[in-house]
Amino acid sequence: ILSTDFVCQQLQIWHALPVWTVFIPLTILLAGISQALSCWLSRNKQFAAISQGRIAQAIATAIVSILLGYVHSAGGLGLIYGTIFGQFIAFLLFAWIVKRKCTLVIKGISLSDIRLNALRYRDFPIINSMHVALDTIQSSVVPIAIGRIYGRVSLGYYAFAFRIIGMPVSLISSAAAQIFFQRASEKYSNKEKLRPSISSLLTYLAVIVIPIFLTLMVVAPLLFDFLFGNKWATAGKVARILCPWLCINVFVSTISQLPVILGKQKQALSLAIIEKCLLLGSLAIGWVYELDMLTTVMAISILMSIYLLYYLRWLRRLATVADTTSAISMV
Repeated sequence: ILSTDFVCQQLQIWHALPVWTVFIPLTILLAGISQALSCWLSRNKQFAAISQGRIAQAIATAIVSILLGYVHSAGGLGLIYGTIFGQFIAFLLFAWIVKRKCTLVIKGISLSDIRLNALRYRDFPIINSMHVALDTIQSSVVPIAIGRIYGRVSLGYYAFAFRIIGMPVSLISSAAAQIFFQRASEKYSNKEKLRPSISSLLTYLAVIVIPIFLTLMVVAPLLFDFLFGNKWATAGKVARILCPWLCINVFVSTISQLPVILGKQKQALSLAIIEKCLLLGSLAIGWVYELDMLTTVMAISILMSIYLLYYLRWLRRLATVADTTSAISMV
């Protein structure tokens, strides 16, 4: 039996927590279910449905966040409500499409099969979760470090530039990555060559992506000045500096699931650790030598571009080795 003092203590802890913490379980639940449905849609080659769901999620999130932004009592919770509503819309759309167009086979599944597959693919929850955690830490630590070193104004320029340039890039690369993951997995299972399809995909992306980023490198400051006002011209300069990094990231993100397909998650995690060290190192150099914000961001962009070029080369080498191994096994 719980004592009255213990219950009162727990209630005090609960009331001391920020209001938004109660939404964490709901957000995790919606994100997890939506991701599972998205993977099943990808397996069934419903790529258009996945894109529609992601676009609907982004639109719903933006609309609710903007509308609640006019409600002063909502405050920062408006952004949280918008995010949850967007996730809920994606969940409903994915569930509806799965029910209409996909077949869920549950019969014949046994606990022993589940246990065997869990052991076989144990690197997925263990290694991949660590990789995702590193990426999450990176997305949080870099803005915090820039804000602490250079102040809120510089942080605003960096975050705004990254958001304006990074969001379209993320939509393009995530959609292409899901298509690549499904097709590459199928090819690898059928012992077909991966390198030709990767080369053709990267060539196709290069024709589209490189001209866009070259144009942005030239016009970004003027474009930000024209669209958002003179006070955001510095954000345009930041966007110009980030262009090489984000451009190469499109190519890497698109085929980044290749280590998962080939069972090379541990090597990918090791390289990710090196990437985070380079990123934090460039921030530390800017802080120690008291470099201005634009110079520090330039150092980050250069180092990350060099790293991503190496990582892209490593991914292509993985595909070559897999093709060679597959060809030998078929002889």
